[in-house]
Amino acid sequence: MGVQDRTKRDDHTKGGATVEMSDSSRWQEGGFSIDADELSRMSHPGDHAKLQSLGGLAGVAERLQVDPKRGIDDTEEETARRRLHFGSNTYPEKPGKTFWYFVWEAMQDTLVQILFVCAIASIAVSIPAEGSLEGLYDGLGIFIALFLIITVAAISNYRQAVQFQKLNREKKKIQIEVTRSARRCKVLIDDLVVGDIIHLSTGDHVPTDGVVMEGHSLAVNESSITGESENVHKDEGNPFILAGCTIMDGFGEMMVTAVGMRTEWGKVLATITEDSDEPTPLQVRLTKVAELLGIMGIIVGVLIFLILSIRYLVENADFSNFNGNDVNVLLSYFTISITVLVIAVPEGLPLAVTLTLAFSVTKMMQDKSLVRHLQSCETMGCATTICSDKTGTLTLNEMTVVQAWVAGDFHKPHTIRTGVSTPVAELLYQAIAVNTSGSVDEPPEQGMPPVVSGSPTEKAILTWGVSFGMRFHETKDQCEILAVQPFSSTRKRMGVLIRTPSSPSSSDASSALPTEAATGAGSSSSGGNLRVHWKGAAEVVLQQCGHYVNSLGSIVPLTEPKRMELERTLRGMGKEALRTLAFAFRDFDKRTGVGDMPKRDDGSVGVPEDDLVCVGFVGIKDPCRVEVPDSVQQCQKAGIVVRMVTGDSVETATAIATECGILTAGGMVMDGAQFRAIHPNDLPATVDRLEVLARASPTDKLQLVRALKEMGHVVAVTGDGTNDAPALHEADIGLAMGQCGTEVAKESADIIILDDNFASIVRTVVWGRSVFANIQRFLQFQITVNCVALTLNFISAVVTGDAPLTAVQMLWVDLIQDTLGALALATEPPSDKLLQQPPVGRSQDLVSAAMWRNIIGQSVYQLSLLCALWFKGMEVLQLPGPPGVPRVIAKGGEEISVGEMQLVTIIFSSFVFMQIFNQLNSRKLEEWNVFEGLLVNRLFVLIVSIELSVQVLLVELLGQFAGCVRLTITQWALCFALGAGCVPFGMITKLFPLPGGHHPRRKVLFGRNANQGFERLESS
Repeated sequence: MGVQDRTKRDDHTKGGATVEMSDSSRWQEGGFSIDADELSRMSHPGDHAKLQSLGGLAGVAERLQVDPKRGIDDTEEETARRRLHFGSNTYPEKPGKTFWYFVWEAMQDTLVQILFVCAIASIAVSIPAEGSLEGLYDGLGIFIALFLIITVAAISNYRQAVQFQKLNREKKKIQIEVTRSARRCKVLIDDLVVGDIIHLSTGDHVPTDGVVMEGHSLAVNESSITGESENVHKDEGNPFILAGCTIMDGFGEMMVTAVGMRTEWGKVLATITEDSDEPTPLQVRLTKVAELLGIMGIIVGVLIFLILSIRYLVENADFSNFNGNDVNVLLSYFTISITVLVIAVPEGLPLAVTLTLAFSVTKMMQDKSLVRHLQSCETMGCATTICSDKTGTLTLNEMTVVQAWVAGDFHKPHTIRTGVSTPVAELLYQAIAVNTSGSVDEPPEQGMPPVVSGSPTEKAILTWGVSFGMRFHETKDQCEILAVQPFSSTRKRMGVLIRTPSSPSSSDASSALPTEAATGAGSSSSGGNLRVHWKGAAEVVLQQCGHYVNSLGSIVPLTEPKRMELERTLRGMGKEALRTLAFAFRDFDKRTGVGDMPKRDDGSVGVPEDDLVCVGFVGIKDPCRVEVPDSVQQCQKAGIVVRMVTGDSVETATAIATECGILTAGGMVMDGAQFRAIHPNDLPATVDRLEVLARASPTDKLQLVRALKEMGHVVAVTGDGTNDAPALHEADIGLAMGQCGTEVAKESADIIILDDNFASIVRTVVWGRSVFANIQRFLQFQITVNCVALTLNFISAVVTGDAPLTAVQMLWVDLIQDTLGALALATEPPSDKLLQQPPVGRSQDLVSAAMWRNIIGQSVYQLSLLCALWFKGMEVLQLPGPPGVPRVIAKGGEEISVGEMQLVTIIFSSFVFMQIFNQLNSRKLEEWNVFEGLLVNRLFVLIVSIELSVQVLLVELLGQFAGCVRLTITQWALCFALGAGCVPFGMITKLFPLPGGHHPRRKVLFGRNANQGFERLESS
């Protein structure tokens, strides 16, 4: 059955009944002559006999209706057809926690359970004593308050869980390059289907099972499947490659044979990005603070219960006639003491950390940063140095060839064809076309430029080649590629061994290049011979050259004076911020065969790299990002030293670093060789001044990170290559590049910079500092509430034998200080003013000197007024009770006058308003204007509005449950004024100087002021 039948339904109707098709019927219906199970059995554990019985790679491709050159059709219909017959490349997702799970979790709190028991006991005791309706109020009020606390906490936790689940889905959005409809394009790994031709390169994680169609030095780590750490080389003799493996070296193409749960790796891959419940360092520190506050609360709560109970029993109880009223009073005292404990135990602290992290990582996604490990969000606020790559991070990664030195002369890039002889031009065509991991494809529409794919460097070279006449596929197809040495950041070059065309009419370039000395460098005179092409960092390739092509198109010896001249030329191009790449080749005579070539460690054919002929080199311009200089300056003002680590030459690195503002008046520049030669004893002094490390290898980057950490720095480092993984892992914060980074680098990183932009890195610093700042805001607010509530209740118990706030009232205060307070303060957007402060110290006190000043000031203000109200309020406010209201009201079994009840309500409302307005104070720990940026945080405004509205509602409409009576307009105005007074009093408090007269967080970092440059130290 042919391809034209692919639109048929998956079920057949027989006698009016629908009959589901079997798997075999399904693939036959789709026109495939092989099914998914057969493909899966062939791939694992690698059945060569089965592969051969199917006709080898060509036979499998034919059965899957795949053209290895064109790939599958890039249409929705074709991918849907293959997904239907062979499955999708997706895996079962672990279901998230439901809302009811978090409700149940909130109900597991011991104190909440005790209050539930107290509420039931209160109802049981009060109904016989006070009647069915009156006896319900206290207990039912506690139930309603607990319901609100549990519901709000559950909603908040559920929302955070949903956000983290979305974050996990983002982590799985990995793209990989495929060929579809004869064009290379990127697709999400979830969209891969059987038959896709995938392009693999160093650092890729293999997303499906498949067979290698073409491989060049393709080394695969299969430890995730086999447990063996040794790399396995893949070629035609060993073509099977499994999902979950990692490409450690080389590049190639594979055809997908199994996807999703039909792969061996499927079930493991489904859970690799599940977030851990392991607490972050900040959560651990806050847990200790919470435990300390909890102990204080237990002590105060027990004392309050004992004092109230003893006084009541001594003054009021008739032990000979102990009745339900006495039990109810003692029960209310016990409930109050437990409620005091509920307020004292800051359950909101862990919630605040979760909230601010969830808020931060969600907003960081909008700022092009994907957080993989939550604790890195905190650590980024502590960063004291950033070791940044150059290409793509500080520059645009939009590369263009702007200068070319070919055959002894400089040429404009697009005039090479007319400026050099035909043999030299054709030699360049070949050097570009065969020694690349990129490709040039036909344009999708006539009149459009060709589609160039590959890394930014490869695209620049290929585009340059096309501009002066290179026909990519025609040139490449004429040569037989025998061995490839892929580019790596360690080698800084790539090479290829080919057999040149044997036809006299074909473009065998060097056959027409005359030589002044018949050497192995380029003395070939006919096609069909072996040739190597090398391309890479210009000074590295030049070191391997013994000859060069001169202006006459002849191959001549590279004398020492000429070598020095070329090196000066390269340095001049580097000073113009150009990356320089050289092209070189070598021909072998007919007597030299593949067997005479050097061998790699695995026994495969290597690529000779000595006695080369330099054809020329190009200067590639990669402009600095416009926003980078300002971002670097922001870092320097924030006490963060920015260091550039690059594989480019010293001249190029220096030019870019100067343009970006990284290289300061006292900074030091050195290359990798100089860095490696430093004696360990001299390393700290040198590294502290080092701002640019050029021609650096991944090992150099790793050593730099280790040295900085030993000096006490908190190090953030960027990386994009597989070899960067150790440095990313070693750093305090590993930052992988999202666009040009390999999957190995991303997996080793803590944060992925999605747009590869240094400005986005600076935003992660702001968010990291914001996490700490938000926690401090909430901590200041909560400690103030605790101090005032505990002290007020304790003083009242000692002096009057009563508590000014009922259990329901204190539960409402607990909701304000814990859940609502966390929502309001832990989601405060960051301010760029955070970059005007030094980094957050890892061991820095959570409660700073400024915070203690604010806490003490607010506590004094609130306690003074509340105690004055409690002890003198009846006299000062003259509260006999409004006309028409009964003179006595039942409260906990006691008879209380209306005036006293009004006083209790005024104290309650004033206390709540004080906490609401103190939330405003807590927005700015050290700044005077607490209203700045208020409307930006809409959640804060919403929560404050809700708190004010609920407080009025509790007093005016739910007074029986809350233990309140209605207030007059004048009394409400008094409560509001006392609460609002917290704001100007807080402003006045911030005018008091701190001990020592210094900014509480200002430090001198590592013997150097954050805003001063190093003493100048010239590199050797």
